[in-house]
Amino acid sequence: MLAIDLFCGGGGTCLGLQQAGFTVIGIDIKRHKNYPGIFVQADIHALPLILKKADLIWASPPCQAFSPSSARWIGTIEYPNLIPITRELLQGHPYTVIENVPQAPIRQDLVLWGPQFGLGPTDDRDGLWRKRAFELSFFAWQLPRPSMDRSGCYATIAGTMSCSSTYERRKAKGKQGSLSTAEGKEIMGYPKNFKITRRELVESVPPAYARYIGCEALARMKEAGYKCKMWQERVEWAESLTEPPFLKGRPKKK
Repeated sequence: MLAIDLFCGGGGTCLGLQQAGFTVIGIDIKRHKNYPGIFVQADIHALPLILKKADLIWASPPCQAFSPSSARWIGTIEYPNLIPITRELLQGHPYTVIENVPQAPIRQDLVLWGPQFGLGPTDDRDGLWRKRAFELSFFAWQLPRPSMDRSGCYATIAGTMSCSSTYERRKAKGKQGSLSTAEGKEIMGYPKNFKITRRELVESVPPAYARYIGCEALARMKEAGYKCKMWQERVEWAESLTEPPFLKGRPKKK
């Protein structure tokens, strides 16, 4: 199955969908050189024909307009709301996902937290809370809700990753107040060898979330008797999108 990852960022969603079994094309207006799937640099407004070839479309439009982490800057910085245009692009496709913070104006068909995937705190590691909402065009089972007691053990992986919520706990263990990129990757459930920048990390979807939703999508496709088109043909088509005008600064071939 072929999935398109809109507003793909550094590749957390891609990694999870690959683990679920999808081939993934990532599309973003910004260049992400370490993206783990097929990367296409393009503006969302140029995509309607591209999207029709995907079995699953995942979209993570910018969340800053709705995120509590950005609330202090609202009024001085104008954050875009791309959820309406995203809905228009996805309209009519049978298998779609729109991901965002819980405060965003989307249906909360599914809500996921880090502790549901074993990403809670341990003696050696801060936990991941990272509550995210998902508007789905298909049914997905809601996992049991985690304990709501955050108790100062859950790291803040946003902005500069300065963890006021775990500051005292970290200092007591002789650690810096802010997370390193390596610590953030571990808390988010990324493999150690996964390449992602600090900026990409704070905006990323934990791979476990995407893996779970990808598996749910595949289960619904199987139940519906859904069949994809020629896989090789579409992979060759996806790779052809690395030609201008879709891609600025074509990556060098190995």
